[in-house]
Amino acid sequence: PCVHSHQDVLLCVIILMALHHPISTLFPYTTLFRSVYEAVFVLDRFKKMISVTCVSGEVIYPRYYGGTCINDAGKPVILTTDTTKRELIRKLAGCDEVVVLPCAISYRYLKNVDDKIKSCLGDRPGLIEKVGINTFGILTDKNCVDVSLVCCTPEKVELFKSLVVDDPCITFSENVSRVVLQ
Repeated sequence: PCVHSHQDVLLCVIILMALHHPISTLFPYTTLFRSVYEAVFVLDRFKKMISVTCVSGEVIYPRYYGGTCINDAGKPVILTTDTTKRELIRKLAGCDEVVVLPCAISYRYLKNVDDKIKSCLGDRPGLIEKVGINTFGILTDKNCVDVSLVCCTPEKVELFKSLVVDDPCITFSENVSRVVLQ
């Protein structure tokens, strides 16, 4: 799968909006775009500051780190499993606008579960079709790993849990349109 930075995604959104809307209708959004861009910058800088990159290329985050996202107001949000670290997080983020929220599960744990799913699916050809997996990945704003199934029935969920990974941090959703990987 392709991995894009927050800045890449934001730039694509701005370009797409500019292509499909007259420029005069975009002016109300410029303040929001600027605040979102600034939030992305703050969050990326924070993640680089707290992470360690191993020789293998794996990035390791502290156990208290739960992830980052941007709220509807365009403010940077940092999730933490340890609320005693709120002031440290704000200081490291270097931004008074940052919102620090509690979460139950560390990003490290979510990443581990996501990696287990990838490994299991990579080792067993045909499992994606058998279970009906559409997509999966970490939803940092929801503090979970979401698995989207083509048909999200209790039977398919149990099949996933028995054949792939069974973990309480996994949520299931339904998406009937298939994603085709090339």
